[in-house]
Amino acid sequence: MALPLKAYSKKVGGPLQGYSKVTSGSRQHRPYTIPTGMRSDEYIRVRGDVDFEDWSWSPPSDWPFNSFERATTAASNQAYERLVGRLGDGSSFGATLTAERKETFGMLTSTLIKLAQAARSIKRLDFGSAARILGLPYRERTVTKTRYTHRRNGSRKRAVTVRDRVFALPTGREVSKTLANGWLFYSYGVKPLMQDLYNGMDVLQRPLPFEKIRVGGKSSATEVVSDNTPGYWPTRRSWSVEVSTRCSVDVQVNNPDLFLAQRMGLINPVQWANEAIPFSFVADWFSNLSSVIGALTDFAGLNLRNPVTTHLFKCRETFWMGGPYGFDWEKNRNTFIRTLEIPQPKLHFEWERFSWQRGLNAISLLVGFLPRTGKTYSTPFS
Repeated sequence: MALPLKAYSKKVGGPLQGYSKVTSGSRQHRPYTIPTGMRSDEYIRVRGDVDFEDWSWSPPSDWPFNSFERATTAASNQAYERLVGRLGDGSSFGATLTAERKETFGMLTSTLIKLAQAARSIKRLDFGSAARILGLPYRERTVTKTRYTHRRNGSRKRAVTVRDRVFALPTGREVSKTLANGWLFYSYGVKPLMQDLYNGMDVLQRPLPFEKIRVGGKSSATEVVSDNTPGYWPTRRSWSVEVSTRCSVDVQVNNPDLFLAQRMGLINPVQWANEAIPFSFVADWFSNLSSVIGALTDFAGLNLRNPVTTHLFKCRETFWMGGPYGFDWEKNRNTFIRTLEIPQPKLHFEWERFSWQRGLNAISLLVGFLPRTGKTYSTPFS
């Protein structure tokens, strides 16, 4: 059980040091067993006389330019898509585990069938068949014994020959072939099989293990504004940001059938509608529409524990003014944010670099839409 969390806030540094850092969040008393949210803002004066703690913009939402917001969205979307991509590989442990559990269940079933078949063989006094089923060594032979009868006066009668069928127990002792001794023989084979049953049931009752998946995404943006108005000293001001997003989560496959159906695209009707639209694949060239639609069912059949997302924003701002009294300054700001969630993909439009694979896919699909004229054309390669 998690202990209560305690809020905290602290600051180090100041204007005299040219550096300061403000951290706030919540922490858990020992033992530290759960992730917690937090935020830290680090301010650095690089050069010049500037109030390095005074910023007119603050990540992750208060951006001075749309390009900065697009960079943040691109980094988060990239991390999410890599997480979903890793689910196919990471869930292989779930597929392996499922196969092992099915194999264990099959072993339990076959063991019980063996025990039932061996019991029926013992009941029929077919000990050889029971031995083969139980995997026990078996040896059976006929023993001839001579017995004598006595008259009432004490004299012996003629000897009588008696034949008895005996078999050897796993201990080496020979006993008569009777139903009672057969069940004793059966008990020698039941003991190891019962150990197999116990081990199999122990495997099936264990909780499914988790596997931790870690992914990340990066993006950046820069804006520069220059002013060369005649009669004024020239100025140039620049803003830049580098965004790094990392996600980690413990994944458990708790419904392999549902997860397989999701991977095959059988439970997302919105995706069906999107695929049914002609040339819908073109939207994927400059947007993440399919990723947004897939997010509705990406985690079907899975159990996610301890989701954590961290964002690191490296912000930089510079200013330069020319002329005899010109000056310049530079200041940096590093903001780190940790949240206990997996970011949902946001619709993002941006032209991507064209690849030859997408080109071949497009040509193949376009050829399918072209009308058939019955004519054939020669190509330089034919």
